[in-house]
Amino acid sequence: MTDPRRPAIRTGTIAGRDRVGHTRMMTGAQSGADSPGGGGISARRVEVRGRVQGVGYRQSCAYFAEEHGVSGWVRNRADGSVEAHLEGRGPYLDAVERWCRSGPRWARVEHCTVREVPVEGMSGFRVR
Repeated sequence: MTDPRRPAIRTGTIAGRDRVGHTRMMTGAQSGADSPGGGGISARRVEVRGRVQGVGYRQSCAYFAEEHGVSGWVRNRADGSVEAHLEGRGPYLDAVERWCRSGPRWARVEHCTVREVPVEGMSGFRVR
């Protein structure tokens, strides 16, 4: 019998804490294990324009991507935009793409372009 006052623990999840101490639940794919039904690895190139440099966009993007099991890199461009290469499984890649469209709270994303690109087989996420 379960106690209704205690949250149920779901099989296949682990609890973690983000940088500000919020508890996050991560599925197997987010924690590094394979996830059945997660689809194959695909890659996307994201270009973000607006107030996206000098506001912690790249570091926040890298943290969010790693938290969701997405590999790749993010870098500033000379024209003031930010470019990212993302590789991962469908739903996790979608989550990072959605995040890129808004960015951290200090950013103001005015335009976001996303295109499919070939997978490069990256591991980890780097800020360039």
